Parts: sequence; structure tokens; C-alpha cells
Amino acid sequence: MTMTRVRIAPSPTGLLHIGTARTAIFNALFASKEQGAFILRIEDTDKERSQKEYEEDIIESLSWLGLQWDEGPFRQSERLTHYQQYLQQLLDQDKAYFCFCSKAKLAKERAEQMKKKLAPRYAGHCAALNAKEQQAQLKKSKDQVIRFRNPSGVILEFKDLVRNKVRFASEEFDDFVIAKDRENPLYNFTVVVDDFLMKISHVIRGEDHLSNTAKQILLEQALDFPTPKFAHLPLIVDAKRAKLSKREGGVAVRDFRAQGFLPEALVNYLILLGWHPHGNNEIFSFNDAAAEFSLERVQKSAATWDEHKLLWLNGHYIRGLSGLALLERLLPYLEQAGLIFLEDDGKIGLRPSGETITKLELAKAVELTKDRLKLLSEGPEMLAFVFGPDYEADLLIWKEETKAKTKAYLAKAKELLDQVPAETWNQEVLHGTLFKYLDEHKIGRSNLLWPLRVALSSKKSSPGTFELLAYLGKEESFRRLNQAIAKLA
Repeated sequence: MTMTRVRIAPSPTGLLHIGTARTAIFNALFASKEQGAFILRIEDTDKERSQKEYEEDIIESLSWLGLQWDEGPFRQSERLTHYQQYLQQLLDQDKAYFCFCSKAKLAKERAEQMKKKLAPRYAGHCAALNAKEQQAQLKKSKDQVIRFRNPSGVILEFKDLVRNKVRFASEEFDDFVIAKDRENPLYNFTVVVDDFLMKISHVIRGEDHLSNTAKQILLEQALDFPTPKFAHLPLIVDAKRAKLSKREGGVAVRDFRAQGFLPEALVNYLILLGWHPHGNNEIFSFNDAAAEFSLERVQKSAATWDEHKLLWLNGHYIRGLSGLALLERLLPYLEQAGLIFLEDDGKIGLRPSGETITKLELAKAVELTKDRLKLLSEGPEMLAFVFGPDYEADLLIWKEETKAKTKAYLAKAKELLDQVPAETWNQEVLHGTLFKYLDEHKIGRSNLLWPLRVALSSKKSSPGTFELLAYLGKEESFRRLNQAIAKLA
């Protein structure tokens, strides 16, 4: 039985796109389910656009998502001798030929065809040149490419594992270019050679590659290579059914990471973009999905991007973390925001005060916020209460309340809270103390609790008043209350 071997083969001409990431995940799931091999191949034959920094981003982003490849990364730029061998084979067998038509000539030809409303295609000017004539032209012509001699009358029919029967006629294509010259093979050709040499059994990729698949099958037949099985995944589209290309925050995996999405949430969401598990469960790990993954359950229609669902999933995974585990995820965001610095002894320094606290102490504050967090990038704002008050006095005032009354409410809150001993300073006692007063005097709760919460947190949105009081403790709570009262003076 042939071993299942799949590959993800991104080009390092840009940051890893979220669509490519989904393709990688589907390949990895299939390899895991079939106990096969998942291969990473960097297709960097585009010398002008390929950059090392993009390759590094691809590898880093795939690793961040938790994907582990069994072989690679292989780089096409390091495999030129393989391509030259099979290019020469096609040339020797007259299945490919050199074309010397200038770019200007081809552009004029395309313009005339389009004017006549014809599909642009190469007219075959150099197809009749014999080997001797081609060699003579090679010595004097600067313009040259290698074209595949596309056979006429060939019907290509294959079973796609997602789309079922797919049919192409070779006449739909011209003699397409497979190399700029012997030193510069192009995508459709290098892919065929690599898939053969790497014994790829299944090619799982986006449906935008369907026309490439037909060309690649033609090349495989010409080279007498076996044809792998194909599965073309549905495109990812936005709410307007347009191909996902631009969204607020970008479409690269790096963009989602910067916004504060957890890799496990993003992987969970991408698995659902075009694949349906058995039952209604939509929360699962990579391993859970791999256990029941099958290409038969991949949908044919486009998958619609749903930002709200992704945010919901991210919030779910955030809530599932312990305070300490979540803090570790939040540290880079807090550091980038200039709120903390890390000490050599493992303690965390707070800015601007310079005071230090342990991770366990800060994790207690994180526990208060995690039910409200949807993104890690919201952490600095939600944890602002830890770092001390920084706000305008007007924020203390609830709706149409006056400054004088707000000041009086805070003074009363201070008086009532002062009656609570430090040893019984907990949410239940604090809640009972303040609510008893509010109920007895028929005072709207927000009139007192709003300014009290702002005084403690310095923010409109924060953990609840009693959570803050309990976390900060009596001494720090009173210090912040005094600052608030002073702001209203």
C-alpha cells in the first residue's frame, strides 16, 4: 500500500496568508489521520520576489500554529539540477521547445486577440523550429523561454476528492511557458518534478489552482510520471462573497497573532472553514479533528469568513486558561505597551511606579479580566487598574450627576469601607456593606458604584467594583479613593 504523503508548498513572496495556513492545516490533518508524512516545501523559484524574511515568516507562523512537518523545509532554489534533468528530457523528446518571440511581439498579438474578443494564447510561431534551428537562435537571441508542446485532442478527466469529476480539454491551453531558460524553471514545471521526486500521493490545495492542475497533469503524462490524487479546497470569501484579500488587521497569520488571537483558537476556526465534523461540536483541538478528518466532509462551496465567530472562539480558549497561563500569553503585549519590565529574578516591574510583583500576584489580576477578554491585545487596557490611576476627573461622574455629589458619594464610600476590618476585606462583606447603605437610602447603585469603580480602575471598562476592592486590598483602595476625591476638589 502506498504511503500517504502530502505537502504544503508556499512561495516566500509575502507573509503567510491565512488561506495558505488553512491549506497547511488540512494537509497536516489528512497526514495525521492517514498516518502519513507532511512535507514543507518552499517554492522560491521567483528570484525577483522571493525574500528570506518571508520564508522565515512562513516557518515561524506554521510553527506558531502548532504544525509539525515530517520532512523539510525543502527549497526549490536548491534543487535546480533536478529540474534541468527533466527539462532536458522534454527538449530531447521534442515535448518542449525554445521560443524566441519578443515580449513586444507577444504583447501586440495579445492585444489583437483581445480586440477580437478572443482568449489570449500563444500562436505557436516557434513551435515548428527544429533542434538545429533552435540552437542557432540560442546563440544570437536574447529573448527566449521554454514552452511545453501542448498535445492536441487530449481530454483530461480526473476525480477530485472534493469536487468529484473534473474535466479539461488540452485545447483550453496554449503551449505554455515552463521555464525562462535552463537556469530558471517556472512554477508548473518545478511542482510536477518535486511532487514526483518526493512521492507526493495527494495534492490538497485551493480551488484557484484547478487550471494549474490540468497543466500539471499534462506535464506528468509527458514525463511519464504517476498522477497524484487531487483535492481542491473551497475558497475563503468575505460577507460580500468576494475572495478574502483585505480585512481590518490584514490577512497574514502574523496579523492575527499581533491582534491577540490564540493559535489553538485560530486553528480550530480554520478547520471549520470548509470542513464539517460529525455532530454539532465546534470546539476541538487539532488531534480531535485529525481523529475524524476526511476529505469527503470538505464542502464544495466557498467558506465565508466570520470574524464574530473567530472572536467568540478566541474568547472561549482564553477563558479556558488559568490566570498564570494567560499571563504568560499576555506578557509580550504588556511589555510592548510599556506597562511592565521583566526582572532577572522572574519578578515583574510595573511602570511608571517601578514597583515589582510576582507573576502569581499579577495572575490574580488576570483572573479578574479573562471573562471579558476576546483578544490578548486587549490585555493592557483591561489590566490598567493594576498600574495605578490615570484618568480625567470627568470620567468619575455618572451620566448627569454633579461633581459635588460624586465627591460626596466617594467620601461616603470611603467612610463605609473604613468600617470593614482588613481581615474580613472580601467581596461578600464589601458588597453587603455598600448595598445595605444604597438600599436604605434609595440611591441608584451606579451613582456610587460607577465613580468608585473608576477611582479604583481608572477605566470605563474593568472588572467589577467588588472584585477590584478585594484584589487591591484596603490600603491601596483607600489610596486611590483619596486621589479620586482630590481630582474632584
